[in-house]
Amino acid sequence: MKKSVIFVLAVLLLAGMVPLMAGGKKESPASGGGGQGKYAKHLTISTTVLDAEKTGKSAKDKWLFEKFNIDYNFIAVTWGDWNEKTRAMIAGDDIPDVLWWDMKLNNTAEFKIWAEAGAFREMAQADINKRPNLKALQDRLVSDDQILTVNGKLYGWPVARALEPYMQSTQYMHYIYRRDWAKAVGLYKEGDVYTWDEAKALIDAVKRQDPGKNGAGNTIGITNEGWAFPGLYMQLLALSPDKGNGYLNRNTYIETANGYVPYFTTPNYREELKFVADLYRRNYIWRDQMSLRGNEGLDMFRSGRAFMYCHNGGPNFLNSQIYPQMTTNGALNDPQDVGPMLILSPKDNATYMLIEVEDYWSVAHFRHDLDNDKYERILDLWDWLATDDGRAWKEAGIPDVDYRRTGPTDIQRLWPKTEDGRWISPYSDFSYRYADPPTLSLFYQSQADQAGFISYAPAIDIVQNKKYNFKIQAFDWDRAKFATPLYNQFGGFQTQNEEFERQVLASSENVDTMMDRWLREMEPRWRPVAEELNKAYFKK
Repeated sequence: MKKSVIFVLAVLLLAGMVPLMAGGKKESPASGGGGQGKYAKHLTISTTVLDAEKTGKSAKDKWLFEKFNIDYNFIAVTWGDWNEKTRAMIAGDDIPDVLWWDMKLNNTAEFKIWAEAGAFREMAQADINKRPNLKALQDRLVSDDQILTVNGKLYGWPVARALEPYMQSTQYMHYIYRRDWAKAVGLYKEGDVYTWDEAKALIDAVKRQDPGKNGAGNTIGITNEGWAFPGLYMQLLALSPDKGNGYLNRNTYIETANGYVPYFTTPNYREELKFVADLYRRNYIWRDQMSLRGNEGLDMFRSGRAFMYCHNGGPNFLNSQIYPQMTTNGALNDPQDVGPMLILSPKDNATYMLIEVEDYWSVAHFRHDLDNDKYERILDLWDWLATDDGRAWKEAGIPDVDYRRTGPTDIQRLWPKTEDGRWISPYSDFSYRYADPPTLSLFYQSQADQAGFISYAPAIDIVQNKKYNFKIQAFDWDRAKFATPLYNQFGGFQTQNEEFERQVLASSENVDTMMDRWLREMEPRWRPVAEELNKAYFKK
């Protein structure tokens, strides 16, 4: 990249113009690997990666690196510094061969500025077409065309979400709960569907009767991971009929008869905030949640301290993040004692809604001057990782050492088992995030632990058969591509919005009074942004 381009990017960052907010075919392309034939030249590839300290150190890694005659230089990032490190690397023309980052929709404008300035190498369509597994993945994605193509050229590879087909491009965003505690207090409902009045009565009874034997006052009602508070609670109320942008639905602009306005100015937002403030102020939601940003809420649920957990997981979340830990620590006897709780919308006690999301969760780019040998090798590696053999490697490990293939899409693990029949993975202490960009592999469900899917059967039945007043809030790709100077700088005022929500929850003041005062303060700030958006995009 020329120094002039670097200077332009640095100036844009400092000026605020770039916002500072936040199975395929079984064929293996690795014939002649291990230093022979096609891959005779050894290559070292640099990439950003989460969990760098756990990455690249296992026998499973060594097997893959030998297959493609590569090694990696892993550049550590964390959830907390990922985007800021990305911006610094680009401003200094110091990005690795593969820049993988947590690109969200509110990063779209800055990504396009970077792409047009020459920060990334194009991923030519002809090169993808030569790799059938990557091409098959691309054909089912939307974000490559809608977001990552700039001036007709593809500059990023979306890391696809691993969603079961019945999820219809949505994710479960809901609660899991202690069925055994609900049964113990006599308020369990077969099928796991409750109204909010029933859910609150359950929490009250569990705290009072203490079926978890935590002691008086020590049982938590609802908890969550830090990122979900309090916005996910508000979203789960299903009060907004408008299209949304996944998790950003509460920090975006919605279309009205008179143009686009911030969602936080609408009556639906006010009702959501009032409802969740009441939950928090009356201690249904864990009071310590206010000061936490990490996984402490999940730890409280897994330790047996909390009755409900608000999250965006599904069956495999129970299989990997709940059942093993809770059975090991003695908090759970039977996996089916924890399952999904679906709470109907308080607007009618009848609606259950899932929210369509963008089809990716992160993005990988190639640096602008990446040489052809590395470019081709990385694409070959990714193409293989998207095959059934690649998926088996990601899930189980080394063929004929960790698993034996029993069918075109079936495997039998060769790992040891615990006394109760659970697999003991030799790779549980390692991380393989560098293998995420091709796709997130769906599990081999004929071989996977089925307990989570059994637990989710009632919820899956509702989604598949459209029971209750089941709805999907549609994703709006056009709105996701909004880009005007003021919008690029301020967006939906997400930081200010989230801080205000926390102030409301922590206060005892009337919510309507606080809301009216805040809207008067915010209008001079959001009005110019909305007027700019309306001029550019609104059509009566």
